[in-house]
Amino acid sequence: TPQGGSTTTATATTPQGGSVTTTAISIPTDTIGWVIPTVTAVPGQTVTMNVYVKGSSVGVAGMEGIINWTSPIGFSGISDRSEAYDADVVYNPEENIIAFGRNPGLNKIAEDGSYVFTLTYTVPEDCESGIYPVSWDSAKTYISDENGNKVPVVLIDGAIIVTPKTTTQQDGSTTTVATTSSVVST
Repeated sequence: TPQGGSTTTATATTPQGGSVTTTAISIPTDTIGWVIPTVTAVPGQTVTMNVYVKGSSVGVAGMEGIINWTSPIGFSGISDRSEAYDADVVYNPEENIIAFGRNPGLNKIAEDGSYVFTLTYTVPEDCESGIYPVSWDSAKTYISDENGNKVPVVLIDGAIIVTPKTTTQQDGSTTTVATTSSVVST
């Protein structure tokens, strides 16, 4: 871990039966991180990805940016509120732009672990097993303070890991529906 940074490892099970794992996230002192988690899903599943704040040393007043995902995964939606920054979230589907601005325009220091917003994606029934990145477009993402200055935020990408679908037969045995394993890159 860099001096003054932090490292986190966490695994949790989602209500849909998938899992969320985040490992070795280092955030330098006097910055915060916005983390897109890595989740596991099976074909036909809809997954949520709670983009969260790591650290709590920097105030944010607003953001405008882009998050990209890998086909054939489909974007299903985004939450309409930022819990972390107490702001309405707006999504422009034509340009794939996410934005929010705090109502009074003043900075808010979000709590460590609070949700910036929640993304929802659908994995098609015929999706091959593999790793499908969900990533920030850091060149087109601007996070600002109350004076419009750029805020030091480390943008951390995530992914949807698609695993084979397993079904249980009436006799209690299981069948795994195998698909070609691949790593998909953008």
